[in-house]
Amino acid sequence: MGDPLDGVSVDLTFRFYDAETGMNLLLTALQTSVQVSGGSFSVLLGSGTLTPGTESILSAVFQNHSEVYMSTEVDTDGEMTPRQRIGSVGYAFKAGGLSHIVPRDVAPAQPSEGDIYMDNNTDTLMVYDGNDWQACW
Repeated sequence: MGDPLDGVSVDLTFRFYDAETGMNLLLTALQTSVQVSGGSFSVLLGSGTLTPGTESILSAVFQNHSEVYMSTEVDTDGEMTPRQRIGSVGYAFKAGGLSHIVPRDVAPAQPSEGDIYMDNNTDTLMVYDGNDWQACW
């Protein structure tokens, strides 16, 4: 292990699979020019340049597969191992002050990247990726 990256910009490739090893590549997402500080970075998964595998959009990855594993590649250093299973966690960056979500008939006007709302018509949690509203599942 080396020192964490700090004060640099890197390209990150995220690959989504249906198993920890082998199996099917579901989708690839490339994020370019990601700022890294002290080894930490922040991206919205599913944004950036998507390359289809067996799925063409991120929501289909989670709708069609009960287990999803992700790998990361920094620049062209090769895919890191082991793949990590994606699951829910007790805390998310934007959820710190969230006490409840009131369903809405329409998306909020003038959203900021990372904003969320519950779509009253489809009972779907939606997140704004900076360009479009995306279903979380």
